[in-house]
Amino acid sequence: MLKRHHQRKYVTLNYPGSKSGDKTLLTGIRGNLISGFFDPQNGITTSFIHNGYFHNLNHPQQNAVTNLYSPNQIKNCKTIQVVGNYNIGSGNAIGCLYEGLLDGSGDWQDIIPSGVGNIKDVICHSIMGGLIVGNLNTIEDPTLSKAFIYDLKRHASYSITYPDAISITAYGIWYNCEDLYTICGGLELNNNKKFAYVVDWDNDTKTFRHWQLYNFNNDPVKALETHFNGITGAKNGYHLTGDWFGISQESKAGFFAIVKRNKHGGFKKNAIWTPVSFPDSELTSGNSVYQDIVIGVYTDFADDNVNGYVSFLE
Repeated sequence: MLKRHHQRKYVTLNYPGSKSGDKTLLTGIRGNLISGFFDPQNGITTSFIHNGYFHNLNHPQQNAVTNLYSPNQIKNCKTIQVVGNYNIGSGNAIGCLYEGLLDGSGDWQDIIPSGVGNIKDVICHSIMGGLIVGNLNTIEDPTLSKAFIYDLKRHASYSITYPDAISITAYGIWYNCEDLYTICGGLELNNNKKFAYVVDWDNDTKTFRHWQLYNFNNDPVKALETHFNGITGAKNGYHLTGDWFGISQESKAGFFAIVKRNKHGGFKKNAIWTPVSFPDSELTSGNSVYQDIVIGVYTDFADDNVNGYVSFLE
């Protein structure tokens, strides 16, 4: 349970041997698993899973560059799942799933949504309850993002669409019960306004319900752009994290948000918002959340690093 009067503590979590100019990007958290990738200034990207120790986990195809975005734990089993993408050289991003042990001995699967045109890039962002959500763009329209759900059991994909949205992302999914899920991300309407959203997905009837759009601090004037990057279940609702950009900012900033469910379905129109900011940092992002724990990256004024961090309530 969130105790709002408690202060957040921030701890740097960088890949071993990280030095000035390197980047450690923490991307996803579920339970005690954190996914991410290390991008050295002069070297090859290494993806990893952290569970107290760093475990390198890269796609086995030769010359593949791997970016992992979200882990998932399978109950009563040492097996993990993690999704992301890989590319070969300067080629297109290919969505992928790894399932197996932390030692990398498991299986990799390409995730390729269908029925969306000629795909250029696919990025899988989150996995839970047998479903993956992510984004793609097409050769016909490479600048706009399309969002999808991929059902691993049925090997079927479904587009996520919203009326009047010209671009949409899906960054987080939470399995509620039975065939019911909640998805979060961001969208841009044809009037150029950009919102974070949550929506329910019924995987039995293949229908969306209860779309709800949000602006940081519930202020559509000052918050020009808001995006949810991660979601986790909480009492009577959800905890979320993400980034926002406002009229008084030069760059995006992170946040922790609480969205409550209505008694008879749907979501409260106003969320509870708390800024997330690594002390003395130049920029902080909120990339993923589990319970009250937020992870992401920050930059400071002292060096050129992009640093990973973990934030929790004291």
